[in-house]
Amino acid sequence: MDLDTSRTPVGIDLAKDSIAVAVGDGDTEVVRAFPLSREGLADLIRFLEPYGPFPDAFVFGLEASGPYTEPLLSWLLQRNARVLQLNPLLISRFRRAQSLRRTKTDAIDARTILHFIAQLAPASMQPCELGDDLQTLAAEYEQITQQVARLKTQIRQQVHALFPELASSSSLFSQRILGLLLAFPSAHAIAKATPAQLEAACTDLPSGRRSRITAQSLYDSACASIGFSTRQREAVLQSKIRQLQHLVQESSIIRNALIRAVRAAHPTTWRLLLSIPGVGQISAALFLAQVRSLSRFPSHRQLSAFIGFDPTTYESGQFKGQGHISKRGSPHLRRTLYLMAQSVARYSNTFRLYMAQLRDRGKAYRVAVIACANKLLRVIMALNRSLTLFVDTPLQEVSHS
Repeated sequence: MDLDTSRTPVGIDLAKDSIAVAVGDGDTEVVRAFPLSREGLADLIRFLEPYGPFPDAFVFGLEASGPYTEPLLSWLLQRNARVLQLNPLLISRFRRAQSLRRTKTDAIDARTILHFIAQLAPASMQPCELGDDLQTLAAEYEQITQQVARLKTQIRQQVHALFPELASSSSLFSQRILGLLLAFPSAHAIAKATPAQLEAACTDLPSGRRSRITAQSLYDSACASIGFSTRQREAVLQSKIRQLQHLVQESSIIRNALIRAVRAAHPTTWRLLLSIPGVGQISAALFLAQVRSLSRFPSHRQLSAFIGFDPTTYESGQFKGQGHISKRGSPHLRRTLYLMAQSVARYSNTFRLYMAQLRDRGKAYRVAVIACANKLLRVIMALNRSLTLFVDTPLQEVSHS
């Protein structure tokens, strides 16, 4: 959707409880501050009346400032306003290019945003659209996942002190062993327990994946353990296990909610993504929640740049720097795409052979995965354009391109 150049630009700088608004009409610019409240926004509409009818006569520009942006952005979009959400880094560099002075105020920032959107080419940016808030669910799931990983590391550290022989077990985080540690949080506690108590604990707990622990083997290992025990450290371990169990339950709830919401919001794209071997439901949900609509991107190159997987070049005279990916955009989205590329390179014949070819040419593993990620973006965009499911080619027929 192109911007209408006949609209009057309005620059808005956001603070926690107020906004500074700059509007220009030819050579005249006016800046006013408004409280971020119902009365303040009503005053904003009255302030803009001399410049045209609200919101059709205006295009609004504001920096992406996380939670501070959302109330005003939602208010504008609900009234069908044309809004550009701008990268703060672009605004900062634009301001430095306009002046060498280091003065910074809300009024100056609002004027800077006004000047920035006034010089934009009509097709250079797309206005925001009223979203379905899928990114909030995706961000919450990512945050819980990180907390789970951090807790697992802390639990393993505590177990290494209390029962080091168990710390290296691949089944440490199974429900069975976590439940045992919750009841007997150290080798000393297990060694003091009676056989009946251990047998009852092993019987009452659900069987963990690949966990073949028995009461007798647990007791023998505890008696021979070199671990030490204090009540304080045992209490810390039990606390962290309870936190982990709670977060795992929350993660499952948010995961299911995210999958349901994304599947309902993007049913066609959802079906196309899941047709690619190696793309699972949670990966597809996280990808679509953060990308939102693939139709926003004219080609895979724009999508790659949005994610930050596009290459950068730095050359000056005889010097040619080593190329890197730009790493613009969301690091969570880059992580999601990276994991998707690893998975499709494992389960899809097409991507597996492509990965092998890159490695045979001497490409480093991460470079090859990033190349697979960009190929995956090309495939996703092609499927979205043609509305056809992915058909994995037999190994002997896979293209070498």
